[in-house]
Amino acid sequence: MKIDRTLFLFSDGSERISELTVDFFEIANLCNRLLNEVYDGKRIKFLNIHFLTERSYELVPEVKQDSHHYYGGHLAYHGYFNRSEFISLTRREQIEYVWNSACDYLSRTAPLIKNEALLQASEHARRRGPEIGFNPDYRLIESELTISGRKMKGAVWVNFKKDGMYSKFTLEEDGNLIYEQPLGAAKKGNEFFLDMYRTIGTYNGNIVLDGYREVGYLPLEIPFEKLGRFHSASARPAPPPAWSSCTPEKDHAQASRFSNRC
Repeated sequence: MKIDRTLFLFSDGSERISELTVDFFEIANLCNRLLNEVYDGKRIKFLNIHFLTERSYELVPEVKQDSHHYYGGHLAYHGYFNRSEFISLTRREQIEYVWNSACDYLSRTAPLIKNEALLQASEHARRRGPEIGFNPDYRLIESELTISGRKMKGAVWVNFKKDGMYSKFTLEEDGNLIYEQPLGAAKKGNEFFLDMYRTIGTYNGNIVLDGYREVGYLPLEIPFEKLGRFHSASARPAPPPAWSSCTPEKDHAQASRFSNRC
């Protein structure tokens, strides 16, 4: 089993701090991936960790600090942060605070919901995050390909930047990059962007990237004869950034009582 989605949601009183929630989307996604490296417990559909100020708890007194809500595969934890102090931290310090707090919250919750696997996964994520420098970039999909009798590895990556998420296709042989193709872009928080690429294969002299047909440039064909050239002219032009209005709060607003109140 696995944890489908993890989000870090920030609120101050009745204000949902969307810019922080979106800004930490990539760190929450990294946490989700590292948890799933070892997690083998009951499926968790949505894991929402709320970072709430003192004003938030004053506004909704029935929601207690350091409490959790677990029902139907939805797990929410109500944590704490001081907004002014948090904003004064460096980016690295903010990430470390959020990361360590999230792992602490999961470690506390695991025995309460009788999920030993979650405890082990949270401790694994606590170690692995700093080890990889909290780098959120990763391969969405990868596949072993045989091209002209040569073994190669094709992959679609997502790279997180300050202004959004960007995808690219890479082709490697013996660990050496021989081709790279930009694909698309989206605003942070667009979860569909992380799931829209499905397969990498070969057909009729082309590498073929396929996925959801709602994506206008898929399937994308890259002719074999163009490989080895470091330019994007070897495939149909990648589309301009197709920014989406999707945000994490819209997808997970019903995950806990607090989500509906503040």
